Amino acid sequence: MAIGRNMRVYLHMYFSIRRNCRSAGFAGMCYWWIGVALLAGCGTGQLVVVEDFDRYRPVVPLDRFLQVAAGMTNEEVNVLLGTSGQHEFLYLDEQGEKWLLKSYEVTPDSDYKYVFYLLFRAGRLFALIDGRDVTAHFRAARGGRPAPLPPERRAFDDDWMIREMLRVQAFWGDAIASSKEILRRRVVQAQENYRHVVSGKRSNPVWPAFLFVDVAPEDLKREYELNEKDRKQFDPMKISIGMSEQDVERVFGPPRYREELNDSHTVCLYGPKRPKAVAPEVAASPVMVLFHNGRVVRVLSHGFFNIWWREKIWPGE
Repeated sequence: MAIGRNMRVYLHMYFSIRRNCRSAGFAGMCYWWIGVALLAGCGTGQLVVVEDFDRYRPVVPLDRFLQVAAGMTNEEVNVLLGTSGQHEFLYLDEQGEKWLLKSYEVTPDSDYKYVFYLLFRAGRLFALIDGRDVTAHFRAARGGRPAPLPPERRAFDDDWMIREMLRVQAFWGDAIASSKEILRRRVVQAQENYRHVVSGKRSNPVWPAFLFVDVAPEDLKREYELNEKDRKQFDPMKISIGMSEQDVERVFGPPRYREELNDSHTVCLYGPKRPKAVAPEVAASPVMVLFHNGRVVRVLSHGFFNIWWREKIWPGE
């Protein structure tokens, strides 16, 4: 069947081992039976196992990742690590400093992934951040609860998440070089914990990623192909501080949502016409661009694109 704008995606679930695992035997069984109940009530549809995520977002070998050094440019990092880094934000602060954050999935071998962030200041690698430290920092910042952001944090020009990210414990400057053995031990220990879980020595259940959609397998393959085109077209790395709204439109096309704020700021949301039926880990991200007096001052995507904004560009999705 053809996949249209009103395609019904019945269920998209991804159960994976979290880095800080806790015993989830009973909770895991509850999730399983909830999934079974949802599947039973979906009517028509097909169960499609989603595999080979690495094809769409390559992971970086740990030994290669640990070769990064303070002062490297983004281009030099790309030569070393490839273009697998995922844009998170580009930010011009009140002092006129430019910040770029990218995330990487790193692996000591083929069966485990660990997230790191690279933070660039003024075009040079400034800090290396452990993904676990990011999780711990934001959990503490929200009072230890995964509470939804309050309304004031959903504003287009609110930069709370960025400012908090810049406060996360990190290895700054020359400390990057001396951190490598520490980080290697962290990753190896996390991998051992992961293998301990999947070997059945702990009670955490592991479920594969799967889609339950009214989409034939050949159409799902087409969805992934279209998603890759979207990822290339709406690549946030194409946008730089100081570009005009017209410059951005030449790259992304017209915005799917535009709003003039009350303080010389304008926000534009860009993205494909509809989200594709692909695993969220590899889905093309919508992009928020904030302009001040007609010039780019902020670009947010992926983990920093507020989920509350999706309704603006994809109503009802």
